[in-house]
Amino acid sequence: MLSNYLKEKTANYHNEIETKLESNKLFDGTFSDGNYYKMLQVNHQFLKVYENAIKNFLTTKDIDVLAQTNFDKTALIEKDLQELNLNNLTFETEANLSNRAEAFGALYVIEGSMLGGNVIAKTLKKIPEFRT
Repeated sequence: MLSNYLKEKTANYHNEIETKLESNKLFDGTFSDGNYYKMLQVNHQFLKVYENAIKNFLTTKDIDVLAQTNFDKTALIEKDLQELNLNNLTFETEANLSNRAEAFGALYVIEGSMLGGNVIAKTLKKIPEFRT
């Protein structure tokens, strides 16, 4: 199946993000405010680099279709960072995309991480310090 193929071929990217986010702490009970802030900042850096690189390989029609799904996630996370008075974190990240297919692969990773955000949100609600 295509989804299995994409999952296999993008596993390294998912693992890299999870390592940088220290997401294991979320599930082992050691997650803190600092981890949450870092998660936002790392996601911001990743989105900023990759969303811009992806756009270079998309057609106008692609961008029109993606506009319906809120493709500009960078703006959303920048709003979160601003509301929490957090600085933009920068680290060496390079989007090594060389064609449209790779751009769509990167989009797959981004959308997957957004779906994973639902799992994170549910888990955070179980931690008293993160309940709203």
